[in-house]
Amino acid sequence: MKSYSRDRLIVKGTLNGRGHYFLLDSGAVCGILSRHLKGLRLSTVKVRIMDASGDTRSCYTSNDFVTIGGRRVAQFVVSDFSDIQHNIREQTGIWIDGIIGLTQMQMLGLKIDFSKMEIT
Repeated sequence: MKSYSRDRLIVKGTLNGRGHYFLLDSGAVCGILSRHLKGLRLSTVKVRIMDASGDTRSCYTSNDFVTIGGRRVAQFVVSDFSDIQHNIREQTGIWIDGIIGLTQMQMLGLKIDFSKMEIT
């Protein structure tokens, strides 16, 4: 599949039967779904996590499945990342509803050809 942007790796996937755009980010250690997704009921669980500085905080996670290229993946943090969403839209014209991090990319078995901006 080809990226929907020449500047960023953006793919279309489905979440609970609806199409959404997702940023592929190999620098993200976890996947993120927007907490502002309209009309979707995500199954969430409140958990405590430790950040890089060692501080703990509560957050919500979801095991709803995202399907990309016929392959399914779960394990997402549900969070407000609207500043990133706005930045991506300014750069590409595309509004993303989630980020597929390195762990999800590995689970999906995605391979990226950066020279062609293609994902297999």
